[in-house]
Amino acid sequence: MLNKNDNRNTSEIDIKITNNFVFCHHIGILLFITYLTKICKEVPFSLQWFVTVLIGAVNIEQTKLLDFESINLIFGNFIKNLTLQRIQLSEIGTKENLKKLLQFNAQIIGIENDTKFYYDPHTKRYTGMYKILKGWCGNLGKIAKILNIDFFHTTKGYPLYLEHDDNYYDMRERFLKQVERLRETLNIPEEKNLTFIIDRGIYKMELFNNLIGTKNHIITWEKDYEKGQWRESNMTGNFTITKYRNSSKDLLTYNIKYTEQEWSKNSKIRQLIVYATNPKNVSIELSILVTNPAIPAKDCITDMLNRWIQENDNKYLITHFGIDYITSYDIFTYKEIKHILIEKNIKSGELKSLQNEKKNIEKELSKYLISENQNKKSNKKIQQKINFLSNELKRIKSEIKNVYKTQSKIDYLIKQETIKLDTCKKITMDTIKIIARNIFYLSIKQFIKMYDNFRDDHVIFRNLSQSHGCIMLDKENVRVLLYPTIRYSPKIKQIIKEFLDIINSQNNVLPDNSNRKITISLLEENSIVFAIQNQLKIPF
Repeated sequence: MLNKNDNRNTSEIDIKITNNFVFCHHIGILLFITYLTKICKEVPFSLQWFVTVLIGAVNIEQTKLLDFESINLIFGNFIKNLTLQRIQLSEIGTKENLKKLLQFNAQIIGIENDTKFYYDPHTKRYTGMYKILKGWCGNLGKIAKILNIDFFHTTKGYPLYLEHDDNYYDMRERFLKQVERLRETLNIPEEKNLTFIIDRGIYKMELFNNLIGTKNHIITWEKDYEKGQWRESNMTGNFTITKYRNSSKDLLTYNIKYTEQEWSKNSKIRQLIVYATNPKNVSIELSILVTNPAIPAKDCITDMLNRWIQENDNKYLITHFGIDYITSYDIFTYKEIKHILIEKNIKSGELKSLQNEKKNIEKELSKYLISENQNKKSNKKIQQKINFLSNELKRIKSEIKNVYKTQSKIDYLIKQETIKLDTCKKITMDTIKIIARNIFYLSIKQFIKMYDNFRDDHVIFRNLSQSHGCIMLDKENVRVLLYPTIRYSPKIKQIIKEFLDIINSQNNVLPDNSNRKITISLLEENSIVFAIQNQLKIPF
């Protein structure tokens, strides 16, 4: 592992020579050599973590299954010991390093000209022992202990930025602060207009009013829109959206019609009433709200209807990059972090208790009133119960008038001994994971075009990138032979060979200051001859 202050441009790196081919696990990692070289130059403290995540070990425990001798043959001395890895992760998990990682991410995906981003809040269910704040968990469909993971994606689907938080602040409060930190971290000028495409959870008139006239804008669905307002005669424009299914030749066309007008609830907000028809001729009517006066309606509608890009990406990040792993079990008490939180008032515990009591009394009283109404003869016991409950209800109402209505949320959480998860290590690891995801997508772009089969292109490429094989290192060259588990058809094998030729034409070199050119090719099956030496006892 590189020292956290190491830089591969200046460090003394042990240059390894094999002269002959030697077997090497995880050699497929060199398919990402273009970006791994950039990592060595820009964020060298994170190299081990990128390499292990791209190989497939998405948490520290899983690195037990890796062959570090093979990895070190290529990259130098990585840390194998799990305890030392955890220490190293703590050491690199600084605000300064996090900022460098996020800026590196923005650099490789290229956001210089981007002005629109998807905002995508997700929740992870927490099943641990600590008493943390609860919130709505979409996967469960109910309230549970959760950790919020809020993502910003580009409109091309690349995750750009993320933050973790508990439910002390609601999503709208978090969003506004996160946009400030996003701008600051990525050096986006204050005068640059940014627009965020968000689901209807952001819907709130107060938020809309706060954004109007600022450099931050949103595009979102209108909540509780009543269908039936579409009028063909009022149509402002129409266009089509083409989507790919299984290949570049397998196309689906969606017909879009829309009306643009001032929103009746706020004339400073644009309303786009959309009438969309899918390839099966099924139509749907939607309403989109836009606070940015300059973005063309077509772009607003297209971006809103393409939100599935980042919705699907969360599943991909979970499945292949382990974005939902907890990473660390460190915690804070609310007493420890009280000074960094904005004070909020909540309904007092005493008021909640009285209101619950009032609700129960009203429920019981209604039963006796119904019973009295149904009985033709007067019932003394029922009447006594009604009188008693009516008096209790008056007492509760009187107490509610005199009780303190609110209390400090922080003080309440301290009193309840509520815990907040310390996500310092997790944010570092998760940032590395979203960058690793972007490196994977950037590396596969050319292969996707050549292979042109969207059903399993990622499966084929991932298998290739996690191949074992052979490597030969001499003084001037590094030759790599990949030996994937798949036995390719002649057609696919030819595509992979052509793809590897493109990588080789980039003249990538091993990042050890030796300037040795890397050449990658497939290991031909008929060239393999196994020889076992120095094995004294071979069981039969």
